[in-house]
Amino acid sequence: MKITEYIMQYLKINGVDFIFGMSAGTVSAIYDAVNNVDIKPIITKNEAGTA
Repeated sequence: MKITEYIMQYLKINGVDFIFGMSAGTVSAIYDAVNNVDIKPIITKNEAGTA
């Protein structure tokens, strides 16, 4: 199991239902791991959309 999968499981155990962010190469492992838990990613396309 990868560390990102442990992080997602930890977040889910602690009641996290959503994560917010931008898809990029450096965080792609996190978004791959979120598919294995019941946490919904809210992904924006750029910084202006995030604000």
